[in-house]
This record gives sequence, structure tokens and C-alpha cells, in this order.
Amino acid sequence: MLKRVLKFVVPALAAAAIATPSLAATPEKTAAPEQFSALQGVEAQALSLMEMDDIHGALTGLDLYNSLVAKASLIQDPVIRQRTLNYLAANQATLVAFFDRLLALLHR
Repeated sequence: MLKRVLKFVVPALAAAAIATPSLAATPEKTAAPEQFSALQGVEAQALSLMEMDDIHGALTGLDLYNSLVAKASLIQDPVIRQRTLNYLAANQATLVAFFDRLLALLHR
């Protein structure tokens, strides 16, 4: 039973860890007319991945793993939380390597 739960919880937490920063960074689409924006009327060009890495530093598998651990620590049930954290700790190297490979595929 626990293995079934972990097989669901770990990928779900990984997806949440990856999606949360991008969703949080989404700007508001509807700004009130009385609000001032310094970027009104400015045409901007998106930065390339290399430019983003130079500015913010590269996202690594360890960053994703740490985010996953942080999300797992928020699990309400203490037994599932502890077992999930134990699972993550026991498989840290494998998960970091997986996330590194996933990021390498995304940067192609």
C-alpha cells in the first residue's frame, strides 16, 4: 500500500515542484487602469535559455530535489510525510540524476 502511495506522491510532488515557480511568476492579465506600470508601451524580447542561465544561474537537479523535499514536508499526515521524506533521502542520488537528465532534455 505504501509503495502505491509513494508511486503517486513522488511524481505528483515533482510535478508540483516544477510547475509552482512558473505558475507563481505568471503576471496578472488584468491590471486596473489606475495602476502604474513602468513597462506600458514597451516592446520586449524574451531572453534565450543561455541568457537566462547567465542572469539567474542554471536550474539543477539538486534544486528540483530540494524543492520536492520542501513540498513533501508539507504533507499533512505525519506517517506519510515521514515515509516520503525517508524515501526521498534514500533515493536522493537517483532523483537528482533523473532531474538533471530531464533538464538536459528540456534545454535541447
